[in-house]
Amino acid sequence: MNPNSGNKKSWIIQLIQFNQHAFERHYMPYSVGLLQAHTIRHSQDTSRYSFLPFVFEPEPIKTILPQIQLAEVLGFSIYVWNEQRSLALAHLFKQDNPDSLIIFGGPQVPDRAEDWLRQHPWVDLVCHGPGEETFLQLLEALPENNWQVLTGISWIDSNGDFQHIPQPPRQNNLDRIPSPYLQGVFNSLLKQYPNYRWNVLWETNRGCPFSCTFCDWGSATQSKVFRFEIERLQQEISWFSKHKIDMVYCCDANYGILKRDLEITESFIEASQRHSYPRGFYIQNAKNVTERSYLIQKKITQAGLNPDVTLSLQSIDPTVLKSIRRDNISLDTFRTLQQRFRADNVHTYTDYLVGLPGETRNSFLNGVSQVIEEGQHHLIKFYNVYVLPNAELNQPAYRKEYGIQTIRQPYFEHGVVSVPDVQEYQEMVIATASLSLAEWREIRCFAWWVELLYLHHKLLQLPIMLIQALTPLSYRNIFEHYLCGEIGPLPLIQNMRDFMANKSLQLQQGDPEFCPLQKGSETLWLTAENYLITGLSQSGAIAEFFDESRYLLDQLLLQHQHSLPAGLLDETFQLAYTFFNSYVQQQTFEMQVSFNIWEIYQQVLHQQEIVLKKQKATYIRDWTTAPFHEIRIKS
Repeated sequence: MNPNSGNKKSWIIQLIQFNQHAFERHYMPYSVGLLQAHTIRHSQDTSRYSFLPFVFEPEPIKTILPQIQLAEVLGFSIYVWNEQRSLALAHLFKQDNPDSLIIFGGPQVPDRAEDWLRQHPWVDLVCHGPGEETFLQLLEALPENNWQVLTGISWIDSNGDFQHIPQPPRQNNLDRIPSPYLQGVFNSLLKQYPNYRWNVLWETNRGCPFSCTFCDWGSATQSKVFRFEIERLQQEISWFSKHKIDMVYCCDANYGILKRDLEITESFIEASQRHSYPRGFYIQNAKNVTERSYLIQKKITQAGLNPDVTLSLQSIDPTVLKSIRRDNISLDTFRTLQQRFRADNVHTYTDYLVGLPGETRNSFLNGVSQVIEEGQHHLIKFYNVYVLPNAELNQPAYRKEYGIQTIRQPYFEHGVVSVPDVQEYQEMVIATASLSLAEWREIRCFAWWVELLYLHHKLLQLPIMLIQALTPLSYRNIFEHYLCGEIGPLPLIQNMRDFMANKSLQLQQGDPEFCPLQKGSETLWLTAENYLITGLSQSGAIAEFFDESRYLLDQLLLQHQHSLPAGLLDETFQLAYTFFNSYVQQQTFEMQVSFNIWEIYQQVLHQQEIVLKKQKATYIRDWTTAPFHEIRIKS
């Protein structure tokens, strides 16, 4: 920006935070809302600043550019889903407005920013860490721009030299940071878009006591947890209810880590039930606080604010957990919570990462199988490992120690039916010192098979669970047979194998994570297992897939010299097939059985003793709505 701007007394500011799509909901731009609220609260002279309406919708650049031409200061908050769009808009704006000041902040700004700044010379300055105070100081420094007295910033000066001033000590007095909701900075959005269904981000504290190497949360917050005052949080809950906010996503790294979090949860539920809003409350569960986490999650789920409880693991192998600095997170907590939630009929899901440092083919296959054996029969969400700019995983010494190999990959949002005008990218781990390129492909395919066969619509969960429960075969034995066992003349399953092998190879070559499915002129991005099941359904090949799977599992039992009572596997396959068809077609069904299949299923789910009995019964599903994977037994 031109430092000789005279004695200008007011500045027009444009704050920009492009958000993800949210399934017919819209995220309020929380990060930049904090900047505006803080400036209004603490500026020496608020008349110096005029804020234009927030830019938060990922509209085409050519649509946005004319709307922001009056701005003199642009502030961007960036993350993986909006970095390139933000840079493209800033670049075009700078060409038209060379004297403007362009500031970037957010998690995607690298701590070592020199190369990034030289690659994007239209960005005047970047902020590191929490930006509220820094942004205010930058504005107060206008027009002289004496940046040398500030902290937590980097820039290239007029001589072409890189300048960096480290971050100050963390702000432990969070009371100084005003709430953008209570400050009223989003009121204009509510008026401008009266028909929008809104999601909001919410902080009750800042900080994370863990330092997982794949995550930049702990490194960004430097471990110690600081709290926002309870009175402020109560007022924000009332604001959410009053303004009919649909979903509240709590940004705390470990919600439930503090004793007061149970009280906050109860207040949230009370407000939601009284006013019918908010309708959802999503949290990141505390890692090692078993009893409080259990009570909080149970209350949230039973109040209908979140259908599933998150029980994150990422890996259960001790070597991996040590490599990623996660060995201080208790696996016993996971096991205890899993059992208690299952007893309460509360669904949980588990996050598991594909390709962590220290992981091997053997440890991954064993780990996933163990997670299922210990009770996770509802959902495992497998994620590829991505490199965040400021995570320890991206530090040169760490990358060298663990042999991290990565690929730059286009970023697409799952389910979005469009191709963006600006392509975003992410950096994905495709091999490590303990996991070769070929082995990475195998564990990626193994995870897809687990999702497709066992978790996605519970396609073959019943027969696979039955075999595992009544024979010495493990879940690993079964899934690995689909992955690479001798299968004989099964062309459909062979084609599915080939698809997964090709897709995993394409990922290592830089293809998008998701699979494109054309819907007319639009593109729907699906996960690999969802793409396969959609293809099976649309092509009418579901019956063939069940037939081939019946043959494959028969052969697996024969190879290991195991057997089941005559007719049992047939009935179980028929029930699984009927379940899937009734789900897809939204139909009722009635089915006769000769064994206590459903009783065994419940015994496995609740980790009870397995008792197989000859028992005639009629299974009925006489409803067409959720829950889809349930029945009643006709008396």
